[in-house]
Amino acid sequence: MHTDDLALVKEMFSVISAGIFTDYNFFDFDVDAGDGYIDYGVVLHKDGVKIKNAKMDIDEDTLSDLIKKLRASAESRGEPWESFVMSYQRGEQVKTTFTYGEN
Repeated sequence: MHTDDLALVKEMFSVISAGIFTDYNFFDFDVDAGDGYIDYGVVLHKDGVKIKNAKMDIDEDTLSDLIKKLRASAESRGEPWESFVMSYQRGEQVKTTFTYGEN
């Protein structure tokens, strides 16, 4: 991941964490993007159990814009990713794992 991308990922994390109103220990943010579409979701966990009906109000417009910028940045370097997962466990670092398409 390029240094400029790190700022986008940090901003995504801020948007997501600011929109979560349910107590949790861990979350996954999954993104799948392609030509003309973006699909994503947030899954919260508390004490090892997936939280159903978690209270969230995430700014989807801002989040979609950040995802598009991140993807465009990667494509401009010839590193087109197809999906990524951002994981965060309270008190630990954010981990981001990308899945890349074939060039």
